[in-house]
Amino acid sequence: MGVTLHGLTFASAEGKVWAALAALAALLLLSLLWKLLPKCRFPLGTPQQLSEGFPLLGQLRFYSSRSRFYFDSVSATRTGNFHFHIGQHQFIGLSGEDGRAAFFEERSLEFCQAYRNMFVPIPPSIGKRLFRSRSSETYRAGFDLRKAMRWENLTQTLPAMTQYTSTGFHRIVEQHEIAESEDLLQKSLSYYTRSNLSNSPARIIAPWLPTPSSIRCLVASIRQCVLVRQVMENRKTDPRTVPGITQSMMERGLGYQEVCQFVTMTLFAAQANTPVISSWALICLAHNPYWMEQIRREVDQVVLSRWEASPHSRSPEEVLSTLDLAAWESEFPLIELCGRETLRLYGGAANTSFGGAGAMVSNVLDYAKWLRALVNLTGPISMEVYAGIFRPRIPVRETVANAFNLPPSPRHDYAAGWFVTNYHSYQIYMHHGSCPGIYITIGFIPEKKFGFVMMANSGSAREVHRWLYLYLVDSCILEVSGLSLGFEPDQITITDMAEAKRQLFPNLAPWKTQHALPITSYCGVYNERGYGALRLIPYRENLYSNLTNRAIPYHLILYHVDGEYFLVELCTRWNVPGNDSSFFRAEFGIEEGTVTSLRISFEPALGNEMISFSRYST
Repeated sequence: MGVTLHGLTFASAEGKVWAALAALAALLLLSLLWKLLPKCRFPLGTPQQLSEGFPLLGQLRFYSSRSRFYFDSVSATRTGNFHFHIGQHQFIGLSGEDGRAAFFEERSLEFCQAYRNMFVPIPPSIGKRLFRSRSSETYRAGFDLRKAMRWENLTQTLPAMTQYTSTGFHRIVEQHEIAESEDLLQKSLSYYTRSNLSNSPARIIAPWLPTPSSIRCLVASIRQCVLVRQVMENRKTDPRTVPGITQSMMERGLGYQEVCQFVTMTLFAAQANTPVISSWALICLAHNPYWMEQIRREVDQVVLSRWEASPHSRSPEEVLSTLDLAAWESEFPLIELCGRETLRLYGGAANTSFGGAGAMVSNVLDYAKWLRALVNLTGPISMEVYAGIFRPRIPVRETVANAFNLPPSPRHDYAAGWFVTNYHSYQIYMHHGSCPGIYITIGFIPEKKFGFVMMANSGSAREVHRWLYLYLVDSCILEVSGLSLGFEPDQITITDMAEAKRQLFPNLAPWKTQHALPITSYCGVYNERGYGALRLIPYRENLYSNLTNRAIPYHLILYHVDGEYFLVELCTRWNVPGNDSSFFRAEFGIEEGTVTSLRISFEPALGNEMISFSRYST
């Protein structure tokens, strides 16, 4: 009996071990499934979901045959837009003109975050570092590439061109020690190649899983950082100072980690993206004679504007090599557009929907919940806080009230984030906001338990909003006969070019007087303390300024009207049908045969007084 009991005890213990192992395996399996499941569901109204793909893993053709996968998906859906997932990451595919506009202009999308998650073959902890240098030394890479391009047999010289490209990008970040050492350069290039080849779908589907490819990528990235650290250590013991980005970061007290992050991110992104996108841009231009001719004209205009008319005139290559960073960023708008379109089509680019500071992802239903709390004075806000929110503090001038689309009233005030105005003996609290592509108006009347919120997909919808909310208040709530628009016709924003010319230049003669100087003489940098600097460059027979680096990106086009008078078009999307445009009057000032100033009627409230920009550079 004792032996039997012992055997039973042993079998029972063994069964418990296997049960524990089975439970552990089940727990690990559940954890794996949880990791692979998408973290959130697509909201209502999302484009059609693709039917192909694998459970949990998703559509792997996104990596194995991305171009064919995209076009097959566009053809398989009714609208050309679709959504799918890869592991826990969810995607929306866009096509057509509206898709292009959303990809480039939607402010709630974060390109850099998506690129780090999906395509960058380095650890995600390495962040993005931006640096701008106006030194012409930054463009030494162009000379190396030009030498390689002169060789006749491109196939045989492709390895050398790869080395020249790597050399150039090391010089861009001022890593001259690596660029000028063949041994160090080969090491850096090999680290990049290993990391790039180690990039696989497994890292996207299960980024937490230590696969052989992810380990190879990590090791190569660490070796690249060690190489950069070696350069920094040598510079500390070298009495000579090497000017440049790396040296500047060291002098500012940044540590090894920050410098390595910046240099590594720049090298990996530049060597992966720039050659590929540049090559595809040239291929696309070669198949499109119209745009090739437009690009050539743009480059010719920049070269001609800086040409030195002398017996020893410089070649076009020498002229382009002297351009500073500001010129490259502002004077080639068509090349920039070609690069953006090529990146969208061939770069495998992605955007991630991230709100964050300065972005709003919402709808009128969300705003209605907020308004309901304000009208009914409900929680979580206390009555004391409500009293502070609604108490008027600052008187508002009539010009400001008109600019903020307020209703007609003898008095306007400003409370804590709300304009307060009296309309037909009722207090109205309201505000509005806009950015390119959206206009929002929100307001409420506490005494009537009434509120309204309006959203439009155009920045020029302010007059429609004003008409609509006054109609609702007058007809539905206050029951006042008639409709009070509250604005005069001449205060409506002009959006038609022909009508703008008639209104802004009412005394225009039937004949047109040419400007006193060649159009290139009006080019240059103009500055005003409040509005900042704008650089005018020739575009066909007009003038153009790229202001897309501002908080709200704009394009500025000046059309000649008569003499020194020009019609200014301010738009958010250049050369796009249905574009939101505003028009202003402009006049150039000339003294002793030289353009000295530019005046623009940016502020209609100032009447005939115009904003004056001083010219300080040609």
